[in-house]
Amino acid sequence: MKEGDSLKPYGLDASIMELPGHTNGSIGIELKDGIIVGDALMNMFYPTISMLYHDEVQMKESADRISKRGNKMIYFGHGKPVRNKNWIKSKS
Repeated sequence: MKEGDSLKPYGLDASIMELPGHTNGSIGIELKDGIIVGDALMNMFYPTISMLYHDEVQMKESADRISKRGNKMIYFGHGKPVRNKNWIKSKS
């Protein structure tokens, strides 16, 4: 599956988001009010970007893309869901 693929043929009002970084080819599923991010983000100890990644730059870009999706629920591969936020801390 690739960016923008619709899941309507499968009975879901959702689409695919490419979220590489944790692994090559990682994807998320964007729902109307939430995003299933898998391991692009994690909430094992506290909500944060993935601590394990194949490509750090891509992982941070994916986290930034998620942040820009606005006030949606984020569903992790590990941990309880939380509201979306700015996942990448800006350097001041």
